[in-house]
Amino acid sequence: MKKSFSVNQGARKNKKFLWIGVPLIVLAIGIGIYFFAWLPRQSFQEVPYALNFIAFDEVMNEAAEGSVLDMDKMLARTRALLIDGGGRAPMVTSGYLLPGALLRMTPLYAPHAEALDQISLLRVYIRLEDRKAADALSDYIYENYLHESGLLCGRISEGEVSVDDLAEPEARLLMTRNTEGPSLQATTAYVRALLEYQAVWGKTDDWSKVVRFVDAIYDEATGFYCDVEYITSAQNPELYIAFFNPNDFSKMEKDEQSYRAFQLSALDLYAFSLLAQADSAYQEMYDSALALVEGGRISDTLPLYAEAYSPDNGGYVYHFGSDRSIPLLPSMYTMLHLAEVGRLAPESKAFLETQIFNVGYLYSTYDLFEGSASSSDELTSAYGLALQIAAVTGNSNLYVRTLDQMSRFVATLNTSPGKDLIFKKVVDQRNIVFAEDNLQAMLGLPIE
Repeated sequence: MKKSFSVNQGARKNKKFLWIGVPLIVLAIGIGIYFFAWLPRQSFQEVPYALNFIAFDEVMNEAAEGSVLDMDKMLARTRALLIDGGGRAPMVTSGYLLPGALLRMTPLYAPHAEALDQISLLRVYIRLEDRKAADALSDYIYENYLHESGLLCGRISEGEVSVDDLAEPEARLLMTRNTEGPSLQATTAYVRALLEYQAVWGKTDDWSKVVRFVDAIYDEATGFYCDVEYITSAQNPELYIAFFNPNDFSKMEKDEQSYRAFQLSALDLYAFSLLAQADSAYQEMYDSALALVEGGRISDTLPLYAEAYSPDNGGYVYHFGSDRSIPLLPSMYTMLHLAEVGRLAPESKAFLETQIFNVGYLYSTYDLFEGSASSSDELTSAYGLALQIAAVTGNSNLYVRTLDQMSRFVATLNTSPGKDLIFKKVVDQRNIVFAEDNLQAMLGLPIE
């Protein structure tokens, strides 16, 4: 009888569980679906534009999978070395001089943090859909880089160090053409990042930020914000000397004719095209930017792009200084912007293919008239941009070859603080890890 009683009692308990436990489980599942599936869909607000991230084909995916360039490892090491290691999280420090073989070859962090590096990191977070990291960094950028002009400043620094007082490799680490004044390129890049953010997570209050920034960088009557000033050389009026952030030089006594200007690489055509989709009022801004950029192509011999455009004299500034060399990096950004809207000239595509396939290198500067390299300094930051151009244009062969070229710069030594990251060789057997080189590469790699 005791055994029978125990069985009956167990049966009653099971039945009680079915009556009480199962409804509770169903209720819990329903609550979970409501908060984590249905409710987010109701709060998601569609953006009035269609944004497309890079679509990597099968060949590109296979090449990236077999490459020493590993997106996850690169980001993890960037966080460890340049974000947490730099001591200014969530901000990424722009460079790190790796320790050398001798005791005197001590490591050194760059004292400055470029705005473009922060924005590139933000775009990486957005692609990875890491909203927590993206929110923290975006807020930091807005709070710390916002200039009184309404634009973002080009960089922020901890203390002032004169490059003139240093020798290589420290001087190379500290080199920057950006100032703490307003930067058109940083601002347009941030607008691009905000548009990408909202395409992933829906329209937010940041749309008002986008509008304010666009109002600051462009005016129908005066055109784009000029953050550079050029004066002609006293010795040769055909040469220009550049002053970045003309506001800083307003008190200088200059007898020479000066020209306000902006860099063509600052005009993010894809961001402007998205704005034009969202509001037809921005169509004129896009059309104006496209015409200015396309008109800045130098020649068929050298199908790179002018350094800047001056609305004061309606002319392009192709180079400045005492030689006739043009830096490659601004043109690489310009070519990427053109490629993203399907307007990269065939001659420019051919130039890039020739450099990668035939020459095998991308150099820092090129001769304005002959089209050949005028420097033996290899431009590591250009390869990540070339990778993106290849992916955007669907050029699998160029993508694969560029990946192969980039593998030469990846640190593989297990004891290196920069392991898995791209580094740049400088004098005295020293290497520098630059944030720009690695972040642009990450933007050109597929996400697993």
